[in-house]
Amino acid sequence: MTPHDPTDGAIREGEPPYRSAHGSSLANPLKGGSSLSPGALKGIGIGCFVLCTILLFVAWERYQDYARKVEEANRVLELFVGVLKQTTGSAPVVEGESEPGVPPATMISLLFAALSAIGGAVCFVVAAKKGVEQLRRLREENARLREQLSGHPRSEAVVSATNCPACGAAISPEAARCPGCQIALR
Repeated sequence: MTPHDPTDGAIREGEPPYRSAHGSSLANPLKGGSSLSPGALKGIGIGCFVLCTILLFVAWERYQDYARKVEEANRVLELFVGVLKQTTGSAPVVEGESEPGVPPATMISLLFAALSAIGGAVCFVVAAKKGVEQLRRLREENARLREQLSGHPRSEAVVSATNCPACGAAISPEAARCPGCQIALR
């Protein structure tokens, strides 16, 4: 080992830390990197959409409750004006009825529903990108293995062998388990 071998693990002043050729151990979510599997990301995305639906129902219920309370307040005001008119002979001038606005609870529910919908969409997009990336890597590995096999003379074992769908190891047609990853083939 040389005194300045970057692979010895020592941190030296003035030198950048050694980076593995396999990339950083921290995944960059902005570049589609995530330690979660595509299935887990899809599950989180579904959860986000369920949360969005619940929040939309909450927002609708809060708005309907607020509108009902405004309607009741308008009726009480009409009754009050009617009583004043009967007792005094004149009534205060009331210009129109109050219209229900959007209550803060509805606005907050709608905001979080939008955020959870965006989160669900992002989870599905990242899961799709990861799935495509995994498929691309499997195809490259398959092409590399085919290239390696094409350079070797074909023996009877190679001609009768097939590849394991999980790890790509050569297996014979009568094998019940893959010799490489031990998964059941039948």
